[in-house]
Amino acid sequence: MSETGAYDALDRFLHRMAFASLPIQRDLADIEEKMFARQLSTDDVGPPVFVTSLPRAGTTLVLECIASVSGFATHIYRDMPFLLCPLLWDSISRGFRHKHVDTPRAHGDGMMIGYDTAEAFDEVLWHLFWPDKYNASRISLWQSKDRSAEFEKFLRLHMRKIVALRAPGGRYLSKNNANIARTDLLRTLFPECVILVPFRHPIRQATSLLRQHKNFLDIHNRDPFTKRYMESLGHFEFGQLRRTISFPGFEDASNFDPLGLEYWLRYWIAAFEYLLLKQESGSLVFFGMDTACENPASALTDLADVLKIDATALVAQSPKFRAPSPIADAGDVAREIFDRALDVHGRLLNAALRRA
Repeated sequence: MSETGAYDALDRFLHRMAFASLPIQRDLADIEEKMFARQLSTDDVGPPVFVTSLPRAGTTLVLECIASVSGFATHIYRDMPFLLCPLLWDSISRGFRHKHVDTPRAHGDGMMIGYDTAEAFDEVLWHLFWPDKYNASRISLWQSKDRSAEFEKFLRLHMRKIVALRAPGGRYLSKNNANIARTDLLRTLFPECVILVPFRHPIRQATSLLRQHKNFLDIHNRDPFTKRYMESLGHFEFGQLRRTISFPGFEDASNFDPLGLEYWLRYWIAAFEYLLLKQESGSLVFFGMDTACENPASALTDLADVLKIDATALVAQSPKFRAPSPIADAGDVAREIFDRALDVHGRLLNAALRRA
C-alpha cells in the first residue's frame, strides 16, 4: 500500500470530486463555521508549530513524535479528501470509516502510515489562495509583505478547527515541506510560533532526494491516479510533478540535471543558505537528525525545551530513531560544491536547537 494503495473505486471518486471543487469546499468551510460555532467559540489556539525542511530531512518522523504528545493537533489521513472542512467531514464520515491498518508508505523508507497517522495537508490552502506563486517549474518565495487578510482569516480558523477536533485548547501542528518558502510570512502572521527545520548531512539528504525523485518518476509512469493525488495535495517535490522553490542561487533549475546528485546537492545548499539567513533574524529552530539518531533522548529533551513542553512523552518516542545510514560517495560532484555543502552543514550544526 502507498498513500493511495487502500483507495477503492468510491474513495477515488470522492477524491476526484473533492479536489475538482475546492471553491465549493471553501464555501462549505464557511457553512461549517456556523454549524460548529459553539465548538469553535473557545479562545485562539496556542503558539503553532510548523515542521518544515527540504524533503528527506526527517520531517515526518519529527511530526509523529510531536503529535504523540498531548495538546498538539494535526491533520490525519482520515481528513482526506475534504480537507477544507474537517469538522463537517469528520461528522459525515463517521458512519463509513475504514479501520486503521499500518502499511508502508510509497517512499520505501520503512515509514508506516494508516488512516489515523498524523499528516499535515495545509499546502492545499496555500495553493488555493496563492496560485500565482506556482508555475510549471518553480514555486516562488513568500515575503512578509505578502499578506492577505482573507487568507489569514481562513488559515487561523482552519487551525482552530483542527485543534477543536483533536486537542481542544491545544496547539496546531503542521508538517509542510513547502513552508520553507514562506518562513518570513509565517513569522509575521504568528510571532510566537516555532518553525522547526530538521536537516541531515548534505550527501545523505541529497542522495535520498535523488533516490526519491527516481522512485516517483517510476510511480507516476505506472500509476496516473497517484500522480493526480500528489498534485492535488501540492506535493511537487519529486517525479513528473517536480517544481523547485526559487531560492537565491537556484532560480533556474534547468541549468542542472535532476537525475544527477549535484543537482540535489546544489538545491540543498541554496535552501539551507537561505534558511540560515532567516534563522539569524527570526524564530527558526534547526534540528540535526543525524545527531538525534545517534542520541535521541538528548535531542528530544532539548526539543521539548524549545517547544516548552514536558520532555517525558517526547523522549518516549526515542525508539523510533534509527542509526544514521552510511554517507554515500559524492561521485562526480564538483569539489567546490562538496566543500560548500560541508561548510553549510557545519553552520547548521552550530545553529542547531538555537532560537534567535
